[in-house]
Amino acid sequence: MSSQPQHYDTSASHGHRTPCPPEPPSRPLEIMEEQLGSTRDDDTIRAASQSLHDVQLDQTASSNNYEHEPQEQDQDQERFDEWTVEDILNIQQQNYQAFIQEIRATNAEHRRLSRKLMRQDMSTNFNQGFQRIMSFFTNWTKQFTQHRLVAKVAALEEQLKFAGRQNQQLGDEYKEMRARHNNVCTKLDKALRERDEQRRLVDGGTLANSSKVTDDVITDLWTILAYNIRTLAHSLAKSLPSEPVDAVAKARLSWISQLYLEHLQDEEYRELVLQGYLWSMVNDTVFDAGIRIWGGPGLADLKTIQDNLVDRLSLQDAQERREICQHAARWLAQGSGILNQLWGCEPAGVMALANMETGRLMTFLSVQETGTEGASRVRDQISAIVQCAVELDQMLMCSKALFQVHWKDQCQDSSKPQLFNPNTMDALCSENDLSSESAVEMVISPFLSKAGNADGQNYECSMVLAKATVVCD
Repeated sequence: MSSQPQHYDTSASHGHRTPCPPEPPSRPLEIMEEQLGSTRDDDTIRAASQSLHDVQLDQTASSNNYEHEPQEQDQDQERFDEWTVEDILNIQQQNYQAFIQEIRATNAEHRRLSRKLMRQDMSTNFNQGFQRIMSFFTNWTKQFTQHRLVAKVAALEEQLKFAGRQNQQLGDEYKEMRARHNNVCTKLDKALRERDEQRRLVDGGTLANSSKVTDDVITDLWTILAYNIRTLAHSLAKSLPSEPVDAVAKARLSWISQLYLEHLQDEEYRELVLQGYLWSMVNDTVFDAGIRIWGGPGLADLKTIQDNLVDRLSLQDAQERREICQHAARWLAQGSGILNQLWGCEPAGVMALANMETGRLMTFLSVQETGTEGASRVRDQISAIVQCAVELDQMLMCSKALFQVHWKDQCQDSSKPQLFNPNTMDALCSENDLSSESAVEMVISPFLSKAGNADGQNYECSMVLAKATVVCD
C-alpha cells in the first residue's frame, strides 16, 4: 500500500464525491516549467505560471480537505491503493496535453485579434491620411488657378463675341449666295427647256413615238383584239341568218370566201366566216380609216400617203438610201402624233360605228335574242372591239417603225390564188398535212408585219409579228 496522501474532488454535487488522482510530484512540475520556458512566448509563460499557481492552490486545498475529512479519506484509501504509477502518469500526461492545447488556442486567438486590430488601424489611418492629402491638393489647386480662370473667362467671352459676329456675317453671305444660286438655277432650267423645245421642234420630239412601245405590247394588244372577235363570232354563230345581209356585209363576206353562203350553212365553218367578217370590219373602218374615229379628217389621207411611201421604198432603197427612209418614217410618225394630239379618239364616232355594225349583225341573232337586251350586248362587244383596234392603230401609226396589215402574202402573186405559207400563216380546221402547195380557202384574219425599229433605223430588216389565220383545202 502506498504511503502517499489521498486527495478528493470537492467540486462534485449531490453529496457524491469522486476520488481524484494524486497530485503530480514536484518533478513533473519542474519539467513543465522548463518546457514552457522554451517556447519564448511571453504570453505562454505567463499563462503557464498562472496554471502552476492554480495547481499549487489545488494541492493546498486538497491538504485542507484531507485534514477536515479524515474519515472519508480512509474509506477511499483502498481505492487509490489499487492505482499504479503507470496509471497516474497517463492521467498526468493527458491533463498536460489538454492544458498545452488550451494555451496554444488562447495564444492563436490573441494573435488573430491583434492582427485584425492592426489592419483596421492601418486602414483607418491610411484613409484619413489620403483624405487630408487630397484636401490639401484641392485647396492648393483652387488657390493656384483662381486668378488664371478670371483671365481665361474674359478671353473666352471675347472669342465668343467675335465668333457671333463672324457667324452673322457668314449667314448674310450664305443668304446672298443662295439667292444668286436660285436665280442661276432658274435661268438654267429655262435655257434647258428652250434647248429641249428646239430639239423637239427639229426632231419631232414627243410628236413621234414619245414612249417607245415594244413588240410585246403590240402583239399582246393584237391577241386581245383577236380574242374579242372570236368571242362575238361564237355568240353570233348559234343560228342561221334570219334575213339577207346588206351590201356592205355581203362584200365583206365575199372577201372572206366566195362560198360564204354554203359556209354559213355549215356549223363548223359558220363561226370562222363570222370571225373573218369582224376582222374585215375592223380593217375597213379602223386600219384603213374608212370611218372617222380618231385622228380627224386628215388621217385617211395620211394612211394613203404611208401606203404609197411603203410601196415606193423598196428593200434596195432601204439599204442604199437609209437617210430618206428614216426621214420618211419620222415624218409619218410626227404627222400621226400631231393628228392624235389634236383630235385623238372620238367617242361619238365609236358609238355611231357600233350602232351601225350592230344593225348589220342583228340578222345573225336568234329570235330569242333580237330584243333590246341582245342588241345592247352586241353593241357593247362591238364597241370593245373598235376601241381595242383604235388603240392598236394609234401605236402603229405613231411609231417610227413601219407596220402594215396584209390580207395577202406579199411574196406571192396577188392575181393567183394564195398558197399556204407557214412563215406568215396559221391553218385552222385542217385534216391533211399542209405544204407550200396547199391552197388557201379562206383568210380569217390578216397578218401584221414590221420594218425597222422604234429608233428609226434598220428599215432593211422586216419581220412578222402576228401570222394570218387561214383555212386550207
